[in-house]
Amino acid sequence: MPEQDDRDRSRAATQRALDELAEARRDALAAVADRRREAIATARERREALASARQRPSERRQASGRGPRTTLTLDAILAEATRILDADGVEGLTLRRLAKELGVGAASVYWHVDDKDELLQLAYEATAGPTVRELQDRPIDADRWRESLRGTAVELFEMIEAHPWVAEMMNLLPRSPLLMVLWDRIGQLLTAVGLPDEAAFYAGSALMGLLGTAGLAAIRETHSGEDRDVRLGRGAGELAALDPDEFPFIARTISTYRRHSEREQFLGGLDLVLDGIQARVDETRPR
Repeated sequence: MPEQDDRDRSRAATQRALDELAEARRDALAAVADRRREAIATARERREALASARQRPSERRQASGRGPRTTLTLDAILAEATRILDADGVEGLTLRRLAKELGVGAASVYWHVDDKDELLQLAYEATAGPTVRELQDRPIDADRWRESLRGTAVELFEMIEAHPWVAEMMNLLPRSPLLMVLWDRIGQLLTAVGLPDEAAFYAGSALMGLLGTAGLAAIRETHSGEDRDVRLGRGAGELAALDPDEFPFIARTISTYRRHSEREQFLGGLDLVLDGIQARVDETRPR
């Protein structure tokens, strides 16, 4: 019947339309799911990239499992860094300059050290470490405390005189393991001879202060850019221009200033501090 056929065709057309709508909806949902998965993957990749950028070079080296691309060694890096530090101090050292002096790219240096701070700490440990560690391993001999303290102070002075930037590092890292070992060892020796902790604290502070002053003098000497005799002569002339009635002591010691050396000045102060410690030690001993 024509009417039935029309109804059948209409129902078929409606069903096809519904099927097409359902298929379109499935396609749209699938497209949304694909875009969502892509967005999640992109976000993950971005997070991983940001995390990698925040990683220190040493962490990326460890994750990669690769070795360095050059034959450059950490020992060679530290040797050249120390040479630069000896010549121009902490401010004079940059990783760019270091790489240039070594004849390599900056990436080769970064393979071994993360940044300037790590480089400075490694150079500091390599330079000052042997002297301090030797002191740490030395048995405490209360009977020879003065000789031991004086010898240690002279060794440290000579190390700082040769590497003035070490004094800068001591100031920058006042709680560094090396300084803690030095501070504690001096205290142990002073208390071993009978000084109370408080007196040993002050005596150790005086000794450390002398070393700090010696370090400042060594830094000034290194970076003055002027002949020492010329500098002392100019300074003596400025002192001589002062009124001797107002500054009598200075007037009497101009000649000492003119001919003194930093080593003599350090040793003179050191012996006076040790004399003071000796007097206090003698007071604590039974008569």
